[in-house]
Amino acid sequence: KPEEAKKAAPTFDSAQLNSEIASLEAELADEQQAYAKRPKIHRLSAASTMRDKGAWYKEDWRKKIERIGNLNYPEEARRQQIYGSLRMMVSINRDGSLYEVLVLESS
Repeated sequence: KPEEAKKAAPTFDSAQLNSEIASLEAELADEQQAYAKRPKIHRLSAASTMRDKGAWYKEDWRKKIERIGNLNYPEEARRQQIYGSLRMMVSINRDGSLYEVLVLESS
């Protein structure tokens, strides 16, 4: 029975271990690159405007969109007092150009 208690120590092949380590390092590097390339998403809310670095830019941008929307609102709809609300998701490239606009909810 003492022989059963003694288990054979595992043997390691250093070449195989080095290969596995290199493979894991390459996989980690790929994941880090994919993470770095993901889009940065900023949600604009009253609370976020108080703590976000780009809060003033985003708030000014939101006001500009609202102003342009109001300027282009149909006169007939104004006369009939037809109003509503809109939620949209806007993606902006790092250079400030527009990437994508999605209407999430409209009335």
